[in-house]
Amino acid sequence: MPDAEPGTPTHRPGGGFPIKPLLTVVILLLVAVVLNRSAPRRTPHTPQPLPPLWVEGWLNAGAAPPGAESLRGKVVAVDVWALFCPPCRAAMPELVELNRRFGGREDFVLIGLTTDPHERPEDDLDALRRYVAGVDGMDWPIGYGARLTKEALGVRFIPTLLLFDRDGMSVWRGSSVPALAKAIEAELGS
Repeated sequence: MPDAEPGTPTHRPGGGFPIKPLLTVVILLLVAVVLNRSAPRRTPHTPQPLPPLWVEGWLNAGAAPPGAESLRGKVVAVDVWALFCPPCRAAMPELVELNRRFGGREDFVLIGLTTDPHERPEDDLDALRRYVAGVDGMDWPIGYGARLTKEALGVRFIPTLLLFDRDGMSVWRGSSVPALAKAIEAELGS
């Protein structure tokens, strides 16, 4: 066997690289990643008042869009979302079911807020209208052009769901519709 160049690794029988400890570490890391991804995402929550709903306009609101007076004394769920957000769109069927479950109550309201149509130029108001009309049961008020309200709520990531009690203070914040439903049940006492 010819001599190896200086600095070139050589194979030595019985003295190879320790594969078993390396595989153990890799497997433990993979398990940690899988467990972390399967855990529900928790968003730190600091109670805050429901700010004024600064929006450019409303869909599904009729002649009387939601405001401070109409929301007083009600439990208010807020969904902050956008057209370009796949997880936001994926949550819509769950939100439809949540609204069917609680939306008939006089003391509850679900409101959607989106920064569309200004988040991305290709997402215009007509695209937003088409999307909302295309989701069967998406009939709650949707405030669009809600950038200022999103900022006032401290929302940095979407989707973000918030729940406000009858006094207008936030009591829950997260991204899981089933967890929101549990928080609504606790707040409504049902």
